[in-house]
Amino acid sequence: MWASIKTSISFIINDIRKRDREFKIGLISVFLVVSFVSLLSAFLNSTPSLFFMVAQANSGDFDIIMTALSDDKQYESGNYNFY
Repeated sequence: MWASIKTSISFIINDIRKRDREFKIGLISVFLVVSFVSLLSAFLNSTPSLFFMVAQANSGDFDIIMTALSDDKQYESGNYNFY
């Protein structure tokens, strides 16, 4: 098993030496794709908080829930936005 791994690594190194430019293009392509996907994932994870900030700027920082009158309490007030 060790001999086959050593032979495979030898073939890979020889191929990189012969085709240096193609190896660099492939390496940069993989780097760009991984960077773009990571950036897109980070943006999508932060999107709900951005929409929350915009919504809060439009409607205000304090929300009131109005309910029908009952015997024990007339209204509920407070901010029920949980993160």
